[in-house]
Amino acid sequence: MWNCEKTKVLALEYLYGLLEESEVAEFKVHLSQCGDCSKILARSNQQIQVLSKASKISFPNISFTPPVGNITLTEVQSSTFTSARLWMWSLAAAVLVLLGIPGGIITFNYQADLHRLQESEKAIALATEKMDSKARALQALLVERNSKIREASEEIRKKRTSCGGNRSTNHSTWCPQSISDSYAR
Repeated sequence: MWNCEKTKVLALEYLYGLLEESEVAEFKVHLSQCGDCSKILARSNQQIQVLSKASKISFPNISFTPPVGNITLTEVQSSTFTSARLWMWSLAAAVLVLLGIPGGIITFNYQADLHRLQESEKAIALATEKMDSKARALQALLVERNSKIREASEEIRKKRTSCGGNRSTNHSTWCPQSISDSYAR
């Protein structure tokens, strides 16, 4: 299954069209479901476009003139090789700086962590809601139990008062006094 980590690793390959068709399909499905990855990919794509535009800018104040004097072939090859190497490394450094690889990685990790934090907060809210619901149900049961206890106590009090001073030995009718009298005998 495609995830944010895999997207982070293969984002530049996707932007430069280096992924297989099956990987591109999975990548697009993930992007359609993950807003964080879509935002990061859009930002990277904008940076690539900026670099592309920057590479096409002309510099009218810079001119190339042939050197004066006799230069040997080895001097030209040596200076060309060194210049080419310097340009290559300069270009690579500029690309890294402009693309913001370190910042992009940190931002991507931040976005992934933020996404996990939001998911955790949702789970905590759901658990709190369930706990509150259970607490309300328990409170309702306690109220019902107390109500039944009051009703039973009231019924016992009424039966005691209905017995009055009756010291009946007939145990077919319930009378707490007659029960307590029978134990006393």
